[in-house]
Amino acid sequence: MRTSLPVALLFVAALAACGRSNHEAVSQSGEAKLDIAAESPASEPAPAQQGGAPVEVALPQIAYTYSYTFRLRSDAVTSIQERHAKMCEALGPARCRVVDLKRSAGSGDYVTGSLTLQVAAPIAGRFGEELVANAAAVEGETIDRGIAAEDLSKQIIDTSARIKTKEILVERLTKLLETRSGNIAQAVEAERAINGAQEELEQARAWLAEMRGRVAMSTFQIEYQSGAPLGGGFSDPIREAFAGVGEMTGRNVAIAITLVAAILPWALLLALTLGLYRRFRKPREAEDDVADAEA
Repeated sequence: MRTSLPVALLFVAALAACGRSNHEAVSQSGEAKLDIAAESPASEPAPAQQGGAPVEVALPQIAYTYSYTFRLRSDAVTSIQERHAKMCEALGPARCRVVDLKRSAGSGDYVTGSLTLQVAAPIAGRFGEELVANAAAVEGETIDRGIAAEDLSKQIIDTSARIKTKEILVERLTKLLETRSGNIAQAVEAERAINGAQEELEQARAWLAEMRGRVAMSTFQIEYQSGAPLGGGFSDPIREAFAGVGEMTGRNVAIAITLVAAILPWALLLALTLGLYRRFRKPREAEDDVADAEA
C-alpha cells in the first residue's frame, strides 16, 4: 500500500525534528568525549568499562598557526626567502604547500618579504626549527616567534552529525518521491525539498573538509625584514651616527625645497607688481618735473 504525499511530507518534518535532537545528542556526547580527553593524559591508556571494553576517547582536533619574523641583511632577505620556499617544495605538495610569497624594496637598502606555507601537522615543529636554523646560518635573527591554536573539535563533531542527519533525510525524501501518489504540484514541492536538503548536505561536507584540512596542515606565516643587527659593536654607533647625519641632511634639504616651492610663487608675483609700478611711475615723475619747471 503506497503512502500519500501529504502524509509523507508530515513524516519528513518529524524526521527532521528527530534529526535535530539526534544532532544535539551527538554534540553533547562529543563534548563529553573532549572533557575526558582533556582530563586524561595522552600517555595513559583509556580506562576499561565494567564489561572490559575500553572507553572511546576523542582526540582534540587542533588547528595550529605558526608565526616567525626574521631580521636579516638586506642582501640575504631574498636568498633566505627562496631557500625556505624550496625547503617546502622539496617535501612535496602532500606535506607542504606554498600559499603566498611577497617581496618589496623600500628606501635605501630596506627590504621586506613574507611567505605563507601550509605544512603537515606531524612535521610542523621540526620544520619550524629548520627555518630558524637556515636564517641563523646567514647571521639572521629571530625577533618574533609565536604559536596560535584553535580547537575545532566541537565544530567537527557537530558538522559530522549534521551530515549524517541530512544524508538520512535525503534518502527518505528520495524514497518517498519514488513512491508518491499525488498531483504535480506536490511532486514539485517534494523535489524542491530534496534539492534544498542536498545543497545543505554539500555545504556541510565542504565545511567539514575545510576544517579537517586545517587540522591536518598547519599554517606558517613568515615575515622577513632587513635592518642593522641587534648585537652591539664598535662600528655600530658610528654607522648609526652617519645614518643619522644623512637622514638629518635629507630632511633639511626637503624643508628647503618645501619653503622654496611655497615662497617662489609669491616672490614672482611681488617682483611683477614692483616692475609694473616702477614702469608706470617714471612717466608720471617726468611729467611732474616738467610741471614744476614751468611753474
